[in-house]
Amino acid sequence: MLTRMYSFSSRLFTLGIGFGLLAAPALADPDSPAERRQERAEVRESQQELRDDQVDLRQLNDIVEDWHRARARRDRAAERRADARIEVWIRKELAESRTEVREAQQEVANSQREVRTEQHDAARAQRRGQHNRAAHERAELRDDKRDLADDKQDLTGQRQDLNRLRGVAQDLDQIQRHFRGNRASPAQYARKSALLRELQSLARAEVRDTRTEVREDKQELREDRR
Repeated sequence: MLTRMYSFSSRLFTLGIGFGLLAAPALADPDSPAERRQERAEVRESQQELRDDQVDLRQLNDIVEDWHRARARRDRAAERRADARIEVWIRKELAESRTEVREAQQEVANSQREVRTEQHDAARAQRRGQHNRAAHERAELRDDKRDLADDKQDLTGQRQDLNRLRGVAQDLDQIQRHFRGNRASPAQYARKSALLRELQSLARAEVRDTRTEVREDKQELREDRR
């Protein structure tokens, strides 16, 4: 009887292990619904940013062309109105650019934290002999390191954009005192025109960069669906 009970208990134990293995939760899919929702949100955010950048570019183009037409007509009143609009546009862009730098810094900090977490999780799984889990965590770690490198590159680009915009704004501010006093020379008019064209170039570059970001976000989302 004891032998039969032991045999029966052993079978139950064995079945229990089998059921436990079958019922064990699978490793989390790196392309989980939550992550796909986040990626779709990032696509929508990039698309809105692109629309905003295009609006900013159109506004700047209108202002710069109004200034050049006023210059051609020697209409100082129209020039001053265009100057006031340019100042407002630059202040707005500088504020937005500083915000984008802060957001990029936060993205880098978040990615660094995720890398540290994955490193810890991978090492812990390896110590516990959870080889499948460790392999999964290492794959996640590679993805997080790639994201961190991308975020650092974005931060560098945002800082460069801010510095270029700040440089043009400072040059315009320095030369503007000659225009306020109606003492601007033809050379200073030419210099101001070149600076305004440079502003347009920076705004066009921002639209191109954001359009590229939208395309990359969409591509990443498509790849995750495969």
